Amino acid sequence: HGELTSLPRRLIFRADQSREIVDRDFGVNPQIRSVCDPAFPGSTPADPRCVRGATTRYFDQAFVAAGLGANRLGQINMIGTTNSSKFDSVTTTIKARTARGTVSLSYVLANSRAWGGQPVASYSGNGIAVTPEQQFAEGEFGPGRLDERHRVVASAMIDLPMGFQIAPIVQFASARPYTPIVGFDINGDGLTNILDRLCASTDLRAVFDARGSVTAIRALNPNGCRLAPVNSQRSGLVVNADGSVEERSGRFFNVDLRIAKGFALRNGATIKVFADFYNLFNTENLSFTLRPEQSSAASASAFLQPVSLAGPGFGPPVGRPFTASFGARVVF
Repeated sequence: HGELTSLPRRLIFRADQSREIVDRDFGVNPQIRSVCDPAFPGSTPADPRCVRGATTRYFDQAFVAAGLGANRLGQINMIGTTNSSKFDSVTTTIKARTARGTVSLSYVLANSRAWGGQPVASYSGNGIAVTPEQQFAEGEFGPGRLDERHRVVASAMIDLPMGFQIAPIVQFASARPYTPIVGFDINGDGLTNILDRLCASTDLRAVFDARGSVTAIRALNPNGCRLAPVNSQRSGLVVNADGSVEERSGRFFNVDLRIAKGFALRNGATIKVFADFYNLFNTENLSFTLRPEQSSAASASAFLQPVSLAGPGFGPPVGRPFTASFGARVVF
């Protein structure tokens, strides 16, 4: 932490770093389709473990050996503290006061990473359950879904002639990442969740053009391929009314403005009238994912398309179209 003060101007510099060992949800009795399902390249269906064909689970062989028969247990979830979450940020704030008002400018450079792209990953159950073998696989360590590399906030309160006062707030944040998935089991664990990412070498636009067709998506994303890294996408696509497709960023930009003017009343009282303008330029801030289980699936017609206006990651969206409100306040 550091602070340099020379009134009426002030520069504040802060660096933050955190390292946490947090939890992750494991599927400890997955299907072993990569071994037993002939649809997976390199599989060996004759393996002694494949006691129930293509859908054999990890513990099935042990139950058969004990004379109890296969399929005694289904999916088993276990929470373990094997996830590592890392966050680094640098915050710089400049504040100044002039004869006509105050101004403030803040900039944050941040980097959030975790295994599975989830700082805390137990709350979504099967939606993000990973097999112990997959938890540290290539591409599993990546940016968190709330990662914003850049955030800028500028605000001011300025006195103008004739008693007017303006107070703008400008916000900008870079796009948050999300994970495009195929929408079916591609990694062989018997689950369809956010671990079933698109193949790393797949043309994303080709997948978009084939969206909704599982057969076409499978042809573009064969079983057993090397999967794309977690949370690798920061933009999306919008289908316009005329059928044209437009690429859109998930970044956030917003300008709010208050204009006020005070009038003196008798006995020292004053009345201040004001107009508040939210999202002054009517910017359409889009979100392409809200929670990890809502990742964009190629098997659905809404693949890579926005699901909401921008939001904080938890709770309802905060984006809104241009809105104005007017009011007055009496001070006495």
